[in-house]
This record gives sequence, structure tokens and C-alpha cells, in this order.
Amino acid sequence: MLFILGAVAGGLLAGALLGGSLGRLERVPLHRVQLIVAAVAVQTIATLLLGGVPYVAALLTSLVLATAFVVLNPHLAGRGLLILGLLLNALVVTVNGAMPVDRAAADRAGLSTRAIAEDARHTVAGSGTRLAFLGDRIALPLPWQPQVLSIGDILVAAGAGCLVVRAMRRGTRQPPPIVIRTAVTRSSRLP
Repeated sequence: MLFILGAVAGGLLAGALLGGSLGRLERVPLHRVQLIVAAVAVQTIATLLLGGVPYVAALLTSLVLATAFVVLNPHLAGRGLLILGLLLNALVVTVNGAMPVDRAAADRAGLSTRAIAEDARHTVAGSGTRLAFLGDRIALPLPWQPQVLSIGDILVAAGAGCLVVRAMRRGTRQPPPIVIRTAVTRSSRLP
């Protein structure tokens, strides 16, 4: 979650550097905002309080709500990345009952396997792990909160960053497209 918030902050910075404004971000029309609020609430409750089957059920509920929000807002940039990332995370959690974490990546990030094993939302990946390549395998050794990320996490963060940048730049003047024209001479035509 911290990584995704960092991507949103990076999107805000990039949007500002590219001539966007927070005012444009505020004016993006959003439909059925209650769906995304409910998705975040369910995900937060699941993350803080649940484990095992209830956690998987809450995660899938959150995914359905977030997907419905994105589908009902087709003008949002990055929505394909968001949905794909959420789907990949939900898939690997569903088939394993928790998010599998690669032991070597956890070591590189500075996380103990004991901490992973004590978290009902995560499990240490092993030989019986299904779709392990979709699990948490990318070490992010932040000094204040080390993390291990999945491909899905990266896609969700990229989608969130794109959404923010595009929304901040919405309505800004875009440079004209570059058009390359080739000249056809009389001698180059076929008889």
C-alpha cells in the first residue's frame, strides 16, 4: 500500500512538472465514487483484521468493487494497468489462500520469514506454491518499511500514477502530432 501511495505522490510531482495542476485533478468527473470508497474500506478492514478465507473473500469483494468503479469511469487513464494488477494479485492470493512471498526477496528487502509467517495475509513461498511468479518477489529495501512487491503491485502503482498525471494534465494543450509525408515523383511510379 505504501508503494502505491508513493506512486500517486510521484504522479502528482510528474503532473506538476509537466504543466498539470491540482485544480484539473479536482475537476475530473468520477461516477459512483462510493464503489471505490467501499473497495478501499473493505481492503483496509481485510488488511488490518482478517486472515485466511475471510481475507480472500474480502480481497475478492474489494476487487469487484474497484473493477466496477473503473469500468464505470472509462475516461480514467491507467485503468487497464489498475485492473490487471488487481486481478493478478487476487488470482495468486485466491489459489494460495494468502500472498506468497519469495524468501530470497524478503531477505534482500530486510524482512524476516518469521514476520511473514505470522501475517495471515502472507505466506512464505515454497515448492507447493501455485503461480509463485505472481507473488511478492521484488525486494524494496526501504529503511523505514522494507517491502516485497508483486507484479500486480507494480501494475497497480503504474496505473495509479498514470491516472494522476493524465488527470492533472487534462485539458492542457498537447503538441501537434508529427506527420511525415513522402513525396512520390513521376519517375518512381509504376507504368
